[in-house]
Amino acid sequence: MAALAHGNRFLYVGGSANPCNYDGIGYDGTPSGPESDVLMLDLQ
Repeated sequence: MAALAHGNRFLYVGGSANPCNYDGIGYDGTPSGPESDVLMLDLQ
């Protein structure tokens, strides 16, 4: 996941819905795939 802050806005790109360790295997034993969503949070 990468994030960028600008003023009151935060942009989040990537990450995974399945939390994982460094090997890419989720804590539930299944591979973690990338998220295709981009999230923007505006604090105003």
